[in-house]
Amino acid sequence: MKAQKDKLIQLSKKNQNRPYSEVLEKRPRREYIAKYKLRVLQEAENCTAPSEVGTLLRQEGLFSSNLTAWRKQKEQGILQGVTLKMRQVENK
Repeated sequence: MKAQKDKLIQLSKKNQNRPYSEVLEKRPRREYIAKYKLRVLQEAENCTAPSEVGTLLRQEGLFSSNLTAWRKQKEQGILQGVTLKMRQVENK
């Protein structure tokens, strides 16, 4: 009985050095640049059969909701002319 108890204590001490692997780290959200969004939208528009759009989405690892949101952004002009602007500093 004592031998089993000693063995369990040794195993628990050994496992204390390992990180707890049951909890997975949350991945950060993916961010897409405007150029990529426009390219995928263009490819989706060029698809003639409905199955081609699904194939495109699987290849890119996207969902149909991505296309829906990006189409709205394109209609609103959010994706057009996206450039980095230097911040203007006023002289006083």
